[in-house]
Amino acid sequence: MISYHLGAGSLCAIKNGKSYDISMGFTPLSGAQMATRSGDVDVSLVSYIMKKLDIKSIDKMIYFLNKESGFKGVSGVSADMREVEQAAAAGNQRTKLAIELYITSIIRYIGQYIAELQGIDAITFTAGIGENGIKVR
Repeated sequence: MISYHLGAGSLCAIKNGKSYDISMGFTPLSGAQMATRSGDVDVSLVSYIMKKLDIKSIDKMIYFLNKESGFKGVSGVSADMREVEQAAAAGNQRTKLAIELYITSIIRYIGQYIAELQGIDAITFTAGIGENGIKVR
């Protein structure tokens, strides 16, 4: 089984009732893209963004990756998927890209976990997007 807390959460591969793998690493920054977190990024991107946005400290960069990235950062609109979807429906291209990148990130982890578990019986979606995000689900 795979459980995914859609939005600001993570994915968990569950085997025989126990956590087998989880998308977060040492911190919640690694793994799937989230509402405000970047998810997996090339380590060289950190110095590039710091130079491009004139971010002077690593603490500010970590804040940026945790609070100003994810589909909020890509869309330029919100960390609320409902607002991102509304803007996409109105033709906003950045929000369409944000949704596509978010879904691609999810698919990557679901595919990885299906392979690791050698098949699954179910995928569960939780949280606000899991409950209400019909298009994303």
